[in-house]
This record gives sequence, structure tokens and C-alpha cells, in this order.
Amino acid sequence: MQNCLDVLKQAISFERKGYEFYKQVADQTSGKAVKNLFNHMANEELLHEEILARQFKSLNENNKFAKEDFTKFEKSHEPIDAFTSDLKDEIVSASYEAAAIAAAIKLEKNSLNLYLKRSQTATDQEEMKLYKWLAEFEQGHLDDLVNIDQEIREKIWYDNRFWPI
Repeated sequence: MQNCLDVLKQAISFERKGYEFYKQVADQTSGKAVKNLFNHMANEELLHEEILARQFKSLNENNKFAKEDFTKFEKSHEPIDAFTSDLKDEIVSASYEAAAIAAAIKLEKNSLNLYLKRSQTATDQEEMKLYKWLAEFEQGHLDDLVNIDQEIREKIWYDNRFWPI
């Protein structure tokens, strides 16, 4: 059980760091599309943290994971409309936001790796469901961010008439 609690602590820490980072970027950027993107991601990280905290409390007090209906959260689990020209232009024109995208990719990869590993090694059904759901969510975040990063890179190459061979 202690190992499960330790993993939950690590997961809560990852989600808290993600929330704080995304919120800070949203607060510090002036572009509306970038602000919306990072506020959206911050809110989803906060939701994950709340769910993980409930599971931690349940495991700590009852020695088991709580049953959770993840379908009620499906509505917010939609791909970010990441390819608006406003978003690409705002990020390309500001190196802080481009760096934030790169840092966000690393955060999401760390979370995804933890959740995938735990979803494959968990023996409790509720724990397995929790980490599979979180892994799917984080994979969506990662896919969106990688696509944004690729779009930014291609726009920079195009604008500078540079294409690698």
C-alpha cells in the first residue's frame, strides 16, 4: 500500500507543478489564444490533482482506491483546437511562449510515463482505471503540444526560407 501512496504523491506533485506552470504562463502572456490554451490546460491539471487527492485520501483511510466515474469528466477531455492561426502567430512572435510549449511537452511526458507504467503494473481495478484514464488525458495534452511545436517550427522555417535537407 505504501508504494501506491508514494505513486499517488508523485502524481499529485506532477499535476500541481503542471497547474502552477500553465497558470503562470497564462498569466504572463498577452496573447488571447495562448492565454486560453494554458488556462484550459491548467484547469485540466487541477481536475487531475483533485481526483488524485481523493484517491490518496481513500487509500490512506480505507486501504482501497475509491470507485470513480470517469465518464463524467469526458466532456472536458476534448482535443484543444490548437491550430488556429492566432495561436500559431502569438507563439511564433514570442519566444517565451515557444519555450513554454517545449517545457510543457516535458511535463506531459513525465506524467504520461508514470501513468502508463502504473496502469500496467496496478493490481487493483480502480487504480488501473485511474491511471489508464489519466494516461489517455495526458496523451491528448502531449499530442496537442507536439502538434503545436511542429507547427511553430514549420512556420519559422517557412518565414526564414529554411528547410532542413
